[in-house]
Amino acid sequence: MNTINNRCSYKFKLRKILIIMIILIMPLFISCTEEIESYYLYAGDSILLECNEKCTWSSSNELVATVDSDGVVNGVSIGEAIIYAKTDTSENAFKIIVKKTYINDIVKIKVDVKQTLKIGEKVELNPVINNNQNYSYSYTSSNEEIISVSDNVLTAEKCGICTVTIKLVGNDEISKEVLFYVYDDEKESIFDNEVDNKTYEIIGDIDLSKLNTTVTGIVSKYKNSIIGVSNFQEVVVDFYGNKEVLEAGVGTGFIFKKVGNTYYVLTNYHVIEDNLYIKAYFGYEKEYVNAKCVGYDENLDLAIVSFESDKDYEILEFATNDSVTVGDFAIAIGNSNGYEYYGTVTFGIISYVNRTLEGEVSTYLQHDVAINPGNSGGPLLDVYGKVIGVNTLKIVEDEVDNMGFSISIDVVKNFIDKVLK
Repeated sequence: MNTINNRCSYKFKLRKILIIMIILIMPLFISCTEEIESYYLYAGDSILLECNEKCTWSSSNELVATVDSDGVVNGVSIGEAIIYAKTDTSENAFKIIVKKTYINDIVKIKVDVKQTLKIGEKVELNPVINNNQNYSYSYTSSNEEIISVSDNVLTAEKCGICTVTIKLVGNDEISKEVLFYVYDDEKESIFDNEVDNKTYEIIGDIDLSKLNTTVTGIVSKYKNSIIGVSNFQEVVVDFYGNKEVLEAGVGTGFIFKKVGNTYYVLTNYHVIEDNLYIKAYFGYEKEYVNAKCVGYDENLDLAIVSFESDKDYEILEFATNDSVTVGDFAIAIGNSNGYEYYGTVTFGIISYVNRTLEGEVSTYLQHDVAINPGNSGGPLLDVYGKVIGVNTLKIVEDEVDNMGFSISIDVVKNFIDKVLK
């Protein structure tokens, strides 16, 4: 019994000692936590931190946040960093936690450089992040035989297309790819692009401005022929069940045929589904014109509507079947998120040909051209201005970026033949 009592007494004394120690050191913890403040910055934002004495500033992670000698902190990329302010009178650094939260998940590298090079020409890459040049980068050429890389200096070696990848040292997620054309100005050159196995003929004066001119020319030619398609329905508008006819949904369509004064427009079935009536909308004139459904296929998600007009509109042409290859450039024109953004033009590449999707009967072109609600029924064009698909859907998930799908041109042509036979 005495042994047990002695043990209990010992434990009780030990517990008292621990409690006393916790009480004594608790103010130290409280004072420390009060000194640490959290600041939230967006990429490119700055904040001035103040120190009452002369301070020496430093950052625990300059890939997240930097600080200059005046205490100005710049947010760089997602994450957390601690900014230290050391004084002559204190051995402990005054710590401030800087949390980096911003809209884009990845900070973008910017680089301004000539992208069309003659054989033997050299260019220097000077990338920046948020106008800050004080970072280290790595440079990788997709084909050293076309473009060789030494530090940040590129040399054009032979004719071809080549991509140079720039990465932030210490963070591979922050990167940028830059496309270069190399040509010989003394003679015409033939080269193979290994990405899509196509043969390109390069004349001495070709440069990226030609691609720019091509795209702007296509947009200028067809912008009035790629129109809005409005679905009007009877909608309940109040608690009492009163109804009004309203514009319940909008999409995109494009003119592909004319007979007399009748124009035929291709769009998606889901754009006109359950309509009371349809109107064609011409955004540049802000004009609605009565339209009607000529035919549709719910399973293919395709529909044809028509309208009457005395005006002259360009007729969009269809590309030939099997004319599209993975890696080809593509252009989308449509009414992204409605008529407020009428005629939005986006640009990208074909990611996959003849993609099949579970639960769908059509075959699709997968692409990374930006499309949004309102683009439905709009054309996907090649760099010759010909229709290669009809934009119809995209994958919308937090983990997915730029996976859009257009109904393949062979499916579209077969549908038109059946409806207008």
